[in-house]
Amino acid sequence: NRQTLFWLNQNIAQVCRDYQHNDKVALARGYLAEYINKADPIEWSRWIQYREDKYSKIQIVKPLSSAYSIYLLSWLPGQASPIHGHPLGECVMAILQGSLVETVYSSIKLKPLSYKKQIRILTPGKIGYIDDSIGYHSIANVYNIPCNSLHIYFPNSTVTKNNV
Repeated sequence: NRQTLFWLNQNIAQVCRDYQHNDKVALARGYLAEYINKADPIEWSRWIQYREDKYSKIQIVKPLSSAYSIYLLSWLPGQASPIHGHPLGECVMAILQGSLVETVYSSIKLKPLSYKKQIRILTPGKIGYIDDSIGYHSIANVYNIPCNSLHIYFPNSTVTKNNV
């Protein structure tokens, strides 16, 4: 029984409508994990757009409310995001294929190699989460194969420090 993007979109919309922050994030992580474990790669692979200059970010479904958005990010080897935060909300992310390295920093102004707070290896099936109470982050494909990741953004969320 495969899960589809329609199924994921419906469930994330319901979570945003019916649940408070802590439950919303936990349920969204669960739905994202279920989707990536059961989805047919053909469904999301049609949005892959590798670019030579930087990773690509494509919104793959029209959200049913302004409480979230769902994007597919495509990364060639060596591509990375700048150090950034999520000041208007949160991000739940999952790897569809390949692997990424996420480096979490305590401040956006710190030098990337001097003040690392934490390094996480994101592999297929692993669900990541970030908000500004955790820190800022950069994501990089340091491996020699392309990578694709699915990100659900929750803008304007009420974030409580260390709640996830």
